[in-house]
Amino acid sequence: YYEHDARVRIDQLLKNSNLSYDHISGVDFNDYIDRSMSWKTLVDMPGIACVSHRMFENGWVGQCVVLCKNDVDFPYSWKEYYPEIDFNSEGSIEKLHNVIENYEEWANKITHYLETYCTPLSIGNYFLSKVVEELDSL
Repeated sequence: YYEHDARVRIDQLLKNSNLSYDHISGVDFNDYIDRSMSWKTLVDMPGIACVSHRMFENGWVGQCVVLCKNDVDFPYSWKEYYPEIDFNSEGSIEKLHNVIENYEEWANKITHYLETYCTPLSIGNYFLSKVVEELDSL
């Protein structure tokens, strides 16, 4: 069993900032997506893992998704496409404000990442290349 207080800390940090902040809970998925479409950015707060399905769901609908700084990555790295902020560091709200100011640019980068590296064809090609590499090494 794993427990942390990151969601509570980040929620309080955002509530106490001068940013417009909307915390959603207890709504169905369609209502969540509809409501989130009014946001410039979404902070993907960690749950059990440091990233979640929101990085894909909200990214696929063209939103800027801010990830909490972490050392996890995918085989096709997202590090150049998704903004990451260390919410434990000084100046994190200023960094978030900068991302919000550039949300369209970030949303375009995220869309490019998803359309390039997260399609069934690109994922299948990745796995195929790894199988071929393994076979070639035998």
